[in-house]
Amino acid sequence: LTAIFFNAGECCIAGSRLLLHADIYDAFVEQLVERARKIKVGHPLDWDSRMGPLVTPAHRQQVLSYVQWAKENGLKLLCGGEAPRAPALARGNYLEPTIFAADSNAVKLAQEEIFGPVLTVLKFEEEEEAVRLANDTIYGLAGAVWTQDIKRAFRVAKRIKAGQVWINQYMLVSPFAPHGGFKQSGYGKDLSKYSLEEYTQVKNVYVDLSEDEFLSLYE
Repeated sequence: LTAIFFNAGECCIAGSRLLLHADIYDAFVEQLVERARKIKVGHPLDWDSRMGPLVTPAHRQQVLSYVQWAKENGLKLLCGGEAPRAPALARGNYLEPTIFAADSNAVKLAQEEIFGPVLTVLKFEEEEEAVRLANDTIYGLAGAVWTQDIKRAFRVAKRIKAGQVWINQYMLVSPFAPHGGFKQSGYGKDLSKYSLEEYTQVKNVYVDLSEDEFLSLYE
């Protein structure tokens, strides 16, 4: 839940796709939706709130356009999908935690960065299929592997084309570890010693200190 609903999904590393094995799909989705519906949407200064508003009215409308597209194109709405009905939230850019189930990773919600509290759930049968689905996107900033098999965790993490892969957790970062993406998720790294490279320029100064006579290619 934190992966997608933290900061109302306005986070570059938001986990906007959830890939579930077929054996646990139904039970997991049932509990996921139940917990998502309990998330209190409200003012950020309200200590009981667990998700605040989107940044602007225009951005909320953009996120809602994705929701409307999903409804019109056969995705199954599991929860949310509209602004909260509470009168106290009427003037804010609020949106309910929203979850859709999709049959294909090719759908718009799974391929584009929504930057809002919208989760797309997909089913897979085999490990190979999960890796293929995970990599079937133009982006590659972050992802996570959840499993009780540590060997499988490292095997899959190695194959996921993303700059940050968590195992059995999400959104934890360290100033000593690099953070950055693959593919169209940018270049270079934040944090760690690698971030210092953004402030440097590489120069090569060459001098021949050997005692061998220089052999010109053109003599």
